[in-house]
Amino acid sequence: MKWRTIERSRSGLPQIYVNPPDWEEFLSMLETNVPGQQHVMCLSQENHEYWTGVENFQSAMALARNGWPVGRDMLMQTTAKLQDLLTVGGDEHYFQFADSGDEVDVGLYLDGEPEHMIEFITRDLKHGKGGRIVKILVNVTTGAGVNMQTAMVRGAFALTLSDILEREGYRVEFQLGELGLGDRGNIFIRTTIKRANEQMDIDRLAFAFGHPAVQRMLFFRYYELQETAVWDVSMQHYGDVGNFNDPDPTVIEIGCLNHAIIHSPADAMAQYQQVFTKLGITLETTTLTQKEKAAA
Repeated sequence: MKWRTIERSRSGLPQIYVNPPDWEEFLSMLETNVPGQQHVMCLSQENHEYWTGVENFQSAMALARNGWPVGRDMLMQTTAKLQDLLTVGGDEHYFQFADSGDEVDVGLYLDGEPEHMIEFITRDLKHGKGGRIVKILVNVTTGAGVNMQTAMVRGAFALTLSDILEREGYRVEFQLGELGLGDRGNIFIRTTIKRANEQMDIDRLAFAFGHPAVQRMLFFRYYELQETAVWDVSMQHYGDVGNFNDPDPTVIEIGCLNHAIIHSPADAMAQYQQVFTKLGITLETTTLTQKEKAAA
């Protein structure tokens, strides 16, 4: 099958890697191929609007291509709330000696030094990496019990991190990924949704980062296209949640939402804060977390 490679783990289980060159090609492939697996377990072929957030597969495709204005508003509100909590960058304070300034150095004055004044200076910190590209991998793998509001936190962190990196002189590429882990094998699907030289389409990114149909209709459709010898949905379903854990230092993963530990937007906030902490970005989240938990 197109873009697919299959390797074997040490235990002999298949490791299926799927890497479409971009999101649009992935959508076209889903749209033009009829799933070989067609039964009650194939969720992209059933009407589960309460769970997928869309009426059917065609509705999901329309949102993927045209964007999701309602989701854009939700995403931007969540992003604005998150950015209010940022403590990143700032000013550096240092001093130098001069013949005039803010404070006298008594020792230098008594020694007769002409530059005996201390001048305090504030300098805005700026960094640059010469346009180096950083890839933000948004892992949309999500447990069955995670709601849309919680998923929006994932998108807000991705956008906020992108803004921080670009202000620091990096260029940002967005990747979208989903995976399934199982005792019969694992599948890893990953594609590019925005290249570093492309402008953001917030309407489309809102759908990609926050709508449940991205995983439960579109990515799941790919599982249903597999030969049963490779991945049998009736036996393996869509696998367990997990992360890619790419060793490439230029890839920053905004990881999966596991329903066993993520029960609210506050829980997602705490999980993604760890990603920011590793990058030296501080969030003052105490107040927000308390509010979110009270509302959950």
